[in-house]
Amino acid sequence: IQKRTHLQSFKRAFERTDTPYTVVKGDGFFETSEVRTMLNLFRAINDPEDEIALYGVLRSPMFGHSDDELAPYAEQESLWLALQESDERSIERSTTILRRLRSEAGLADGKPTVDDWSSLIDLVLNRTGFLAAISADERPRQAVANVDRFRELVASYDSLSSLQAVLKRLQAQEEQANYN
Repeated sequence: IQKRTHLQSFKRAFERTDTPYTVVKGDGFFETSEVRTMLNLFRAINDPEDEIALYGVLRSPMFGHSDDELAPYAEQESLWLALQESDERSIERSTTILRRLRSEAGLADGKPTVDDWSSLIDLVLNRTGFLAAISADERPRQAVANVDRFRELVASYDSLSSLQAVLKRLQAQEEQANYN
């Protein structure tokens, strides 16, 4: 379909029948909550001082923190530093995962320990239970299909040497999708 006139009707029909679908242009793939979560995760791993990305990923089904749970840390000068000093068990677990992912992405000592960027996604999915969380969502098959598609997209950037370079490519893809 080239025009978006009946897009919502098609989306509802696909969702009713549990048929995975992808909206190729406009507010489709990159605007879904699961893809925004993955983008926020990559942004937070790359720069944990990016508080919008950090909040976004922590409040998502990936980590599942509530606003009330995060509010005490928001008053600090640096959310990331405040979270790392927390003795709250669930916060400690989240910051430990993020620190390890930063290290595996080469942001701790400069050399990635993952074989490729899609492996970083596999680590995230294994450590957070994100797929199980989105499988309980209102559109589980589509959400899982979108995460798979995001992983494939990131795999196409496996030759890039840094997470920052991957993020630049993803941002360019996102801007192109929103432009068309």
